[in-house]
Amino acid sequence: MRRETLQAVVDAVFALPEPYRTAIWQRFFEGQLPGVTAARSGEPLATVKSRLQRALGMLRERLDA
Repeated sequence: MRRETLQAVVDAVFALPEPYRTAIWQRFFEGQLPGVTAARSGEPLATVKSRLQRALGMLRERLDA
């Protein structure tokens, strides 16, 4: 069951459009803090946080379905 759940989450992440997929991947799979992501990408911290929030919402919808 755990393996199936993990596979469903990874599949859902890969199904996200860019830039949401990268935001989730960097935050939760690479453990990068939003401030680090913002500094490395040259984007505002608010943009990075907004993408994460939207991406998490998309993941919830997909995984709840």
